[in-house]
Amino acid sequence: MYEDYLCEHIGKIISEQNDLADFCHPVIQKLIAYDNGYKTSLLPTLEAYLQYVDTPNLAAKTLFIHRNTLFYRINRIRELFEIDLSDGDIRLKLQMTLHFLKLKTQRGDPQDQR
Repeated sequence: MYEDYLCEHIGKIISEQNDLADFCHPVIQKLIAYDNGYKTSLLPTLEAYLQYVDTPNLAAKTLFIHRNTLFYRINRIRELFEIDLSDGDIRLKLQMTLHFLKLKTQRGDPQDQR
């Protein structure tokens, strides 16, 4: 179904003329740098949270952490990067960025940040 490949299709169209990194949300770039610098796992936490925003127990389970740990990390992300994760538009932009980064990784882009 097309809906299953929508993000990949958008990323492919964009990448034909542009670098997908140019379309990445700055918070994701900061999260990557923070995780690399402090050896944390905030990016995977955010990915799981965005994937299962209405079922935090499932998000925590996919990360093999306790639900309270998930909430602690999400609150830490909110504080560190001053981002409103209750805003659906922001969550959409973050998820698009995560899809674009996965596309870059799949293609073996040498400029990939992850």
